[in-house]
Amino acid sequence: MNLFVYGTLLDEEIMQRVCGTSFTGIQAVLSGYRCRKVVNERYPAIRPCPGEQVAGILYLDVSASVLKALDRYEGDQYQRCSVQVDTASERDVSAEVYVLTTGNAHLLSAETWDLGTFLTRDKPSYLEQL
Repeated sequence: MNLFVYGTLLDEEIMQRVCGTSFTGIQAVLSGYRCRKVVNERYPAIRPCPGEQVAGILYLDVSASVLKALDRYEGDQYQRCSVQVDTASERDVSAEVYVLTTGNAHLLSAETWDLGTFLTRDKPSYLEQL
């Protein structure tokens, strides 16, 4: 199974801690979704939004045991969904992605989430919670 990530799991150290293994990913884009910061949190979420795109990483051949670990990490706030992403060399690659559930859609703020800011400002305290 392929996995598209767009938030904290873009960081290799966090991915390693959550999954117990490291991956090599490729740049990918998910169309038809919006990525924003979750209200009062340091991490983002996505929701469907026609006309928008989310940049991220596509991890190939993720095992069922790793997906279980990721399901626990993401919790009930997110739902794993099947999507199609585009890479530089291929269009419509099947992947799984974690989407903020409809019942939690109100938690998606208008504030954009930035990986660089997360890494420099929020990552150390975030790692303490893992």
